[in-house]
Amino acid sequence: MQAELEKTIHQEIRKLFHCKVESIEKADLGTYMDLKYFAYTEEGKFLVKLTTKYNLKGNLPDVAREIQSSGIPLHAAVASRYSPALKRHCNAYAWLEGKTLSQLRPEMKPGEMASWGTECGKLLKRLHAFQSQYRPERIRYPQSEYRHYRFYCWLKKVDFPHKREFDSYFRKHAHVWKGRPVCFAHMDFQPKNIMVCPDGLHIIDFESCMFTDPWMDFMCNLYLCPPENEEFTIGLLRGYFPEGAPEEFYRITSLMGVLALYRYAMWKYQKNGEMAIQNPNALYELYDGLTNVVPANLRGKL
Repeated sequence: MQAELEKTIHQEIRKLFHCKVESIEKADLGTYMDLKYFAYTEEGKFLVKLTTKYNLKGNLPDVAREIQSSGIPLHAAVASRYSPALKRHCNAYAWLEGKTLSQLRPEMKPGEMASWGTECGKLLKRLHAFQSQYRPERIRYPQSEYRHYRFYCWLKKVDFPHKREFDSYFRKHAHVWKGRPVCFAHMDFQPKNIMVCPDGLHIIDFESCMFTDPWMDFMCNLYLCPPENEEFTIGLLRGYFPEGAPEEFYRITSLMGVLALYRYAMWKYQKNGEMAIQNPNALYELYDGLTNVVPANLRGKL
């Protein structure tokens, strides 16, 4: 059975390339949820990712390539296709030599990660300002996403502390999204997905991308920001908001914390078949029982 699966995988990988594929080998990289392979071709080494979980479909791969060609260092797939045989999206990326900011962290001096964060904030602002020639096939509005995730959790009887308070808070303040812009958002913009290469920074691993509110790209950093990412997050905000983040930013991202709570619960339930709630008590306390829109771990640091 496994041998047949591997044969099919190799066949599907070869369909991605117009040149001769000399060899294919499994790559032990990153998370366990994607199947990853190295493909060695006449044109060089490629990383091929076979994934079921993400949003990189429709014209989004074309948008990513368009962004890359504009000079913004988003490392786009050179080829993308859906495999009915594997029921997965297949994406081939030219291999990058370098290390992620997460990998470089142990070697950094105090304050160095904040400096990298500032550069990443400037880069993220460029990404959000990009105007694509492609019409979005689907826009993921945060209010709609919230209703979708909440309904899914209701069906699965997923419950967690302060659920009523979170729901009430979201409904009461969701009007702040009225008239907000949308753009191509990475959706997992954090140190593990920023590579430092000989020619500079590269944004990688953007299969979660979507057209949505640009500030959704701060969700994974502000939502219960891991202690090791706090320095990066402070630098990121300084680079993105050189004059300081407006109050509107904090009002909106506090709602994104609630959205992230449901999003994580649904995603983990789908993948593991069990409830997995990302610390709702900590989120509740981070915003002082939902009475302060600025998260406690950032107060007085910006």
